[in-house]
Amino acid sequence: MDYTSMIEGDRYIPQHGENQQDIQMLVFRQNGVPIVAGTKKQNVLYKCINPSSSVRKAKRVYSKSPHQCVDAPGLLADYYYNILDWSSKHLVAVAIMDKVYTFDAATSASSLFKDFNNNAITITSVKFSKDGAYLAVGADNGFIH
Repeated sequence: MDYTSMIEGDRYIPQHGENQQDIQMLVFRQNGVPIVAGTKKQNVLYKCINPSSSVRKAKRVYSKSPHQCVDAPGLLADYYYNILDWSSKHLVAVAIMDKVYTFDAATSASSLFKDFNNNAITITSVKFSKDGAYLAVGADNGFIH
């Protein structure tokens, strides 16, 4: 058995007729695959995977001005401090010097969460747990409360 007779019957090499020699198996372009007679199912699958470019996604609209601004005396403007965090329960925690305040976005009410009454420490980070049940407060002395 010679080499050409072995590869002629290979099941992984498609047998093309003379009129189908220019058909490509993989086409990487937006206008789609060429339509071949008897391949309606493949064309439907291609249209489902690659929807028409005329379908536009809705764009998000961003406000040009802020809804509310956080401005308070004693608010530390340091790049390395994480003094503001938003929880999954729509609570905002803000650290101002040695105090931590919370703001409820649903009711627009703010309250003092914790006053450390210690001028020797500065709150450097606040972080809610993933479910919003706990608030961790980090100080510049390395302790977490």
